[in-house]
Amino acid sequence: MLLAEVERLTRELAGAKAEVQRLSALAEEDPLCAILNRRGFDREFKRSAAHVARYGTAAALLLIDLDDFKDINDASGHAAGDAVLKDVASVLSRGLRESDVVARIGGDEFAVILWHAGLDEALAIGARLTASLPSPASFGAAAFERDACSGILERADLALYAAKRRKGETNGVRR
Repeated sequence: MLLAEVERLTRELAGAKAEVQRLSALAEEDPLCAILNRRGFDREFKRSAAHVARYGTAAALLLIDLDDFKDINDASGHAAGDAVLKDVASVLSRGLRESDVVARIGGDEFAVILWHAGLDEALAIGARLTASLPSPASFGAAAFERDACSGILERADLALYAAKRRKGETNGVRR
């Protein structure tokens, strides 16, 4: 009788652990795009920064923002906007190595951590990826630096907004 109770409790514990793992994964996954969300990205970003700081491994960050995404939602509805976001996530995931990290970190903003890539390679990958997206997009890139990982998000964000400004000026629009 005691053995049966121990076996039952062991099964329940295993089931509870599996449920905790499932819920943890859901807490870090974007339900629409089936890639990491901001929480999952933040975890991977911290891990990446710590790895680069400790081992000096090359890595880079891309921030990708869809241009005028609001216009898609306004003109075609939110279902169309959701379809574009799913397509973008799919293109990004397929266009990268399995070891790279892809996340949706905001409404129409995505982040990519590229392992074993410097700034030049990140710029080439960013250009290739944004050219293949189903919606016009801008990107900014920054390299993880062993002694300055803390500023990488800010550097990539500044590069993203500089790209958006250049694109706006090219189109005759000053933003």
